[in-house]
Amino acid sequence: CVFSGKTANDSCEIDGILSPVAAFIGTYSAIESLKYLIGEKPVEGLFTADFFGNRFEMLKAKKREGCVCKKYLS
Repeated sequence: CVFSGKTANDSCEIDGILSPVAAFIGTYSAIESLKYLIGEKPVEGLFTADFFGNRFEMLKAKKREGCVCKKYLS
């Protein structure tokens, strides 16, 4: 699991966030949701974005027993 060091209580208030990054991720999420609603297959994997290095990648992640994000995975 890629979030093994995180706890369920971590937040943007504690970790910080750049507003343009939130806008990009929100737009990307909306597009993936629309694909699902019209019957197209959404992209599978964990999308990573390094905005300072201009690198974007889709990672394959395995489910891990006891993971804090498990409740959000199907």
